[in-house]
Amino acid sequence: MNRITEIELAGRKYPLNFSTKAVKDFSARYGGLENITSAFSDRKADEALEELIWMLSVLIAQGVAYKRLVDGEDVQAITADELEVVLGLDDLNGLKDKLMEAIT
Repeated sequence: MNRITEIELAGRKYPLNFSTKAVKDFSARYGGLENITSAFSDRKADEALEELIWMLSVLIAQGVAYKRLVDGEDVQAITADELEVVLGLDDLNGLKDKLMEAIT
């Protein structure tokens, strides 16, 4: 079973993994998994962007950990601050869909 979804940012691929740890982090932040979509509704654009970056950084960190532990690969992670540097407006168009793909 492949638990990894990949996303390409600035010409580099990063693994996304909705692990048990990610579930715990998301549930703590949003008060349950059923509230994830509320992260984007009724928010200003900059607040929604912050949530996207946070989600992406969690999923990438978990993807990197999975690749190291299970596949034995030495994959470089990227921090939330670094994501802000490499993400462009063209990346934002499909970002929410890609995150939801990894979650489901």
